[in-house]
Amino acid sequence: MHIEIDKSALVAAMEPALGCVSTRRMTLDRPIPTAGFRFLCRDGVDSIDFAAYDLEKGYRTICPAIVFEGGSAVLEAARLNQMIRLMPEGRIEIEVDDKGLVKVTGGSSVFEMSSLPGEDFPDMPDLRGEEGYVVKQSQLKEIIGQTIFASAVNEPRQALNGIFFKAVEGEFTAVSCDGNRLALRIDGGEKAAKFDEGGRKKMFSFIIPIKAVTELQRILSNDEEKTVRVIQGAKNVVYELGDDSIFFSRLIDTEYIDYIRFIPTSFKTEVTVDAKRFLNALERASLITEERAAGQVRSAVKCRFADDIAEIGAVSSTGRVRDEFRVEMEGDPIEIAFNCRFLLDAVRASDSEKLRLSLISPIQSMIIEDPETEADEKYLFLVLPVKMRS
Repeated sequence: MHIEIDKSALVAAMEPALGCVSTRRMTLDRPIPTAGFRFLCRDGVDSIDFAAYDLEKGYRTICPAIVFEGGSAVLEAARLNQMIRLMPEGRIEIEVDDKGLVKVTGGSSVFEMSSLPGEDFPDMPDLRGEEGYVVKQSQLKEIIGQTIFASAVNEPRQALNGIFFKAVEGEFTAVSCDGNRLALRIDGGEKAAKFDEGGRKKMFSFIIPIKAVTELQRILSNDEEKTVRVIQGAKNVVYELGDDSIFFSRLIDTEYIDYIRFIPTSFKTEVTVDAKRFLNALERASLITEERAAGQVRSAVKCRFADDIAEIGAVSSTGRVRDEFRVEMEGDPIEIAFNCRFLLDAVRASDSEKLRLSLISPIQSMIIEDPETEADEKYLFLVLPVKMRS
């Protein structure tokens, strides 16, 4: 294989692919194709098929290049990335001989490294021809940002180790839950997913692992004009990003929890707070709750709502903090405690100026949402309280 490619084009391909390679080092004595970038090119075609795949998630794109000799090879991702970034701007030559020795030339700089045969690279899922739906990339990126924090990581209940996505006609939903909190985002109207024209499927639903969601969020564009087509298979999901680029992930093969039954619909107290004021109070409280004094566990943040006043405070063995500010209240006064980080995550994920806190009792979950929700966009955060110490 012998190609010439512009450095900027190669860097643009490597950047989103880096999160899709194994972190183990690849050597000739320990060949690990999943730790490398796969280059595939054909004679007479002025482009390369570039891919990374760690068996959980992957990225694939087509890059313009001059192909002197077709072929395929797997080059260690971490080392190649470092080499290319240190080379001068301009054209870069990559040549692989019959023994797998790679010579990378840029300007007056020459690097050499080993490679693996392209045939050693694992087969990637191919869902071409399957039905799917389309959403804006910036919208999906925002949806992930408002739900990813509530997902579990190593929960025995596998369904909780990712984000659940569901698309039906007129509604696009994302949910995450770690057993102590839940994040829900529902988009409708013009923001609902657009199904393939003439398609027969009326619903798509799947759970994508949290590591894959994290990479997808990083790859998605903030450009309001760019869209992504989502194609669901039996075991994988593919995101067609445009510009001949795709991201794909295996799915968590289980049913998601019945999250609707965990969301209360009637409350005894409703409090409307200024989001920034509430966030600042929680950030100050976190200075106390996140301390780990010797022999002490993290303390909770206590919230007391009464007579249109909110009191936010925390006490530990090394200090205390207390904030007080005005709110709008309806219903009974209440005192309740939470894991401060859980509240901070929810408030930071919101993009509203005001937040409505809906409560029932000190031992039941609190709902956080926008009091002025748009008709085509709704988000909701549920947080379980912790037991208050006397």
